[in-house]
Formats: sequence, C-alpha cells, structure tokens
Amino acid sequence: MVPNEEVRNALTWVQEPLTTDPLAAVMIFLTAVSGVLKLGTNVSPTVGWVMPVAIWLMVVAKTGRGKSPAFENLAEQPLDRIADDFAKSFKAEKAHYDAIKNKAEKPPQEPRQYFAHLQKYNPATMDRQLEWHEERGLPLLALLDEIEGLFKSLDRDEASGSGDGITQLLSLFNGRGSNTIRMGGNRCFRRAHFAICGFIQPNKLLRRVNGEDDDGRHARFVQIQLPKGVMRCRRGAIDTEAIKLEKHHRKVLSDLVWELHLLPAKTYPIAVKDGAQDAFCDWAEAWWEKAGQPTTKPILAALYNKLPDHAAKLSAVLHLVNEYVPGGGNWKPSSTIPLAVIELALAIIDCLVAETERFYANEDDLEAQAIARFKELPPTEWTWDSFKGKCKTPIRKSGKLLWTNIVTAMRDVGIGEVTKSKPLTFRRHTDTSGHHKVSA
Repeated sequence: MVPNEEVRNALTWVQEPLTTDPLAAVMIFLTAVSGVLKLGTNVSPTVGWVMPVAIWLMVVAKTGRGKSPAFENLAEQPLDRIADDFAKSFKAEKAHYDAIKNKAEKPPQEPRQYFAHLQKYNPATMDRQLEWHEERGLPLLALLDEIEGLFKSLDRDEASGSGDGITQLLSLFNGRGSNTIRMGGNRCFRRAHFAICGFIQPNKLLRRVNGEDDDGRHARFVQIQLPKGVMRCRRGAIDTEAIKLEKHHRKVLSDLVWELHLLPAKTYPIAVKDGAQDAFCDWAEAWWEKAGQPTTKPILAALYNKLPDHAAKLSAVLHLVNEYVPGGGNWKPSSTIPLAVIELALAIIDCLVAETERFYANEDDLEAQAIARFKELPPTEWTWDSFKGKCKTPIRKSGKLLWTNIVTAMRDVGIGEVTKSKPLTFRRHTDTSGHHKVSA
C-alpha cells in the first residue's frame, strides 16, 4: 500500500505488535503525515477543483482495542521532531520577549505557541489557533482519543444558540477560513490546512448517525475499523542490534515526516497524459451516480458524494511519500500525480467504502439492538433480569456484560441514569435523544 520500500518496511516493523492491520496502520500514519504539510499544499483533480491535502480519518474501535499504542507509535512519535522544534522556538522567542518587553518603546508582540498536533477540539479556541497558524503558513493536526468529544463540543455550541462550531468544522474540510465576531476579540483566518485522526466507539457512532448525516459531518471522515485482535509482545533479545533496528525504523518515519514538513507549499494536479485524470473522473462520477440512486441509504449517499475528495487527498499524500528520497537533501517531488498512485488511492478508498457499507448494514450489533429495545420500554427502573425478559434470544444469551456495556453507553450520552449499583439498575429519561439532552 505504501510504494516507498524503506517507509513500507518501517511501518511494517512499527505496526507488528499493535492491534492494527496494515491498512489501518497506513491510514493512521498517512493522516498524521497530511497534517504536517504546509498551508497551501493542495491537490487538484481538475481545473477549479482544489483542496488541501489534509485527511480526516475516523477509526472505529471498541474500548480496549489498543488505540493509544496505535496513536503513539503511528501518529505521535513520528511528529516528535516537529513538536520539539516548535517548543524550542517558542522557548527562545519567549526568553527574548521577556528580556526586551520592559525596555522597548512600543510593547512587542508576545510570542505565540504553535503545535504539531492538538488533543482537543474547541470551536472558540480553534479560531484563534488557526488564525495564528495561517500567519506562518502552518498546518494543524488534531489527534483525538475520542471523536465523540468533538461532537459533544459541537452539541454544546449548538445548544448555546451559536451553531458556529459545526459551520467552522464543515468549512475546514475544504480549507476555508471564517470570520468570527466575539466579545473577547474578533477572529479571522482566510485559509486553513487542518487534518483530523480520531477514534470512536461503534455504538456511539451508530447512535450519532441514526441512519442519516443531515449536515454532512460524518461524510467528511474516511472511516476504518480496527480488526479484532490483541496486542503482541515483540519477543527476542534486547541487545545492541535490536535497539539499533528500532532506532533505524523510527528514524525513517521521523525523517520522512520532517522532510514533508519542510516542503514548500504547492498544488499537485492529477496527471492527464497517462490517463490518471480520466481514471479518477470515471471513478468519481460512478460514485456520484450511486449517491443519487433512490435506493441508496442517506448515510451512504452523503459519504459517496465526498469520496472523490477523500481519494484525491489520499492520492496526494501517497504521491509525496512515494517520491520521498531518504537522505536526499533538497529533494523535490514530481509536480503531477501519476496513474499508478491514483489507482492505488482508488483501490484503498473502495476497500474502506466496502467496510463502511458493512458497518452500517450490520444488524448483528447486539449493543445497538439492546439500546434500541431499551428506548421502547417504559421509563422505569430496569435491571438485567427484568430487561432481558423483554428481549430476543441473542440479547438474552449475551449475559450481564452486555447490560453493563449498554448502561455505561446510555449514561454517557444522557439517555438516563444509574439508580443503583447492586444490582446495576438504570432508569431512562422520557426524552431518549441522549446527546441533545446532555448538550442542553
């Protein structure tokens, strides 16, 4: 999936003990890579169609699937050199500012801190950070342990009567800025290069979507599921050779990310002469046609309409990674994206779409079924023993662990409250919309 052999070998080594499969590992890493490219690094499939090369990835995984090690090894550690450089620059600028601020005739501007990545998304503060990053032509990457936290912040913003948060998020996908008037000071940025990689639990995603994607927020994310599996130990002697091998592979990824971070901003069009643009457009038009069919589910129709954007962004990152020359100094990637890279990007997106279609067609998610059944019952106190008698055999056979899981999930999104711990007893609210109630 990664044409560059040295990068591919490094990713294979890093991913080996993780719960990710090769596709999930590559997508998490490439999303992080897209988040270090300079503001103005764009992809252009056709004339007039230009987007920032910034991937939005939603990793669907249940709790305990090893998401933290995946994030640390595939997204955070490769960016450590950039993070250290930003921190060092801020420390030097702050020391200089402190030394001259009381001596200068005009108050100097206090240094601003820039980040390789953020762990939280807050609409109000994001405006300011993106405004600062635009001034220096910098990108911004959000690495979110729980995308549900982002959605809840948007809920709170909407409940307050603003609604600016979701407007901001939707615009950022295409790299557009915003003008915001606030009591604490106006915020204005014209362009942004903003990438997102985050995890979400499958039951939370299903409740959020509920068969539709009215504002298109979910369609802006490429979706991938972590496979079922467990972490593996990397066995063998902890000797000089083993440590040297680890340092080598991690340095390959770190050096790649650093060099891409230094690349000047540029727009990369899809090549025409080798048939790459025709192949891309044929593929895109087929998905748009499928989106418009009356039998297509609304949630999938929204996704199908965004697939060409996702494929174009992915193809540009794959192109830059494939063109990378380790230790090459002032290397320059070729100016157009060739057919071979386009075909690879389209194949990856097709694979992810098939997986997403299965996810939304899955009728065997017992947790989702159990929650849907619970919402149909009277808003009185329920225990596992009283609840299972109202359910079909597969739910009854699943046991108390399922009850614990759905009670936790329903409590977290505000469907109801735990009234007793022994036996675990839950009462739902009369309003079962959940997250709307929490937001208020």
